[in-house]
Amino acid sequence: MTAEKTDWKSPVLREWHQAVRDVNRRVETLFAARDAAALTARPAPDRWNAVECLGHLMETGNQYYPVLRETLERYRAEGRTGDGQYRPGWFARWFIGMVEPASTRAVPTVRSFEPRVPPDDLDIRDRFLAQQDILLSLLHDADGLDLNGPRFSSPVTVLVRLTLGEGLRLQVAHQERHVGQAERAAAG
Repeated sequence: MTAEKTDWKSPVLREWHQAVRDVNRRVETLFAARDAAALTARPAPDRWNAVECLGHLMETGNQYYPVLRETLERYRAEGRTGDGQYRPGWFARWFIGMVEPASTRAVPTVRSFEPRVPPDDLDIRDRFLAQQDILLSLLHDADGLDLNGPRFSSPVTVLVRLTLGEGLRLQVAHQERHVGQAERAAAG
C-alpha cells in the first residue's frame, strides 16, 4: 500500500486518491457483508455479478495502468511539471461523464475489457485490492506533473487520446461506477 501522502501539490489528485481509498473500503465492506451467493448472483442473465464487476475493473486496469505509468515516466523524464490543476478537454468531459457513477447511460463494454474471471471467483477481492495499489501509486507519482500535457492513446484505440489527468480521472470515475454496480448486484 502506498504510504499516506500529506503534502499534495494537486488538490484534485488528493481528492482522487481519497476516492480510490473509498472504493477500496466499499469493496472490503461488500465482501465482508455479503455471502458467496449474493456476490455471485447476477441481477439479470445479461448483467454482471459483483465478482464480474471487479473482473472488468481489473481488465481495464491491466491495460490502462501500464500506459499511464509510461506517460507519467515520460513526463517526469521530460521535466513536464504542472500547477496541479486539472483542465479536461470537451471530449474527455463527455467521455468521462459517460462512466461517472451518476450517469444513467448504458455504455457497451469493449471486448478486451470484458471480465475474464469465473463468475464465482471470490478471491478476486484480494487481487483487485492489490491492483488498487498501482492506481494509488500512479496518483501519488503524478503529483507535481503536468496533468494537462501531451496526450497518450487509449490502449483500446488510437482514436481516443487523453492527457495524464484525463486518464487518471477516467479510471477513478470508472471504478466508482462499477463498484456501485457491484453493490447493487449483490444487494439483489
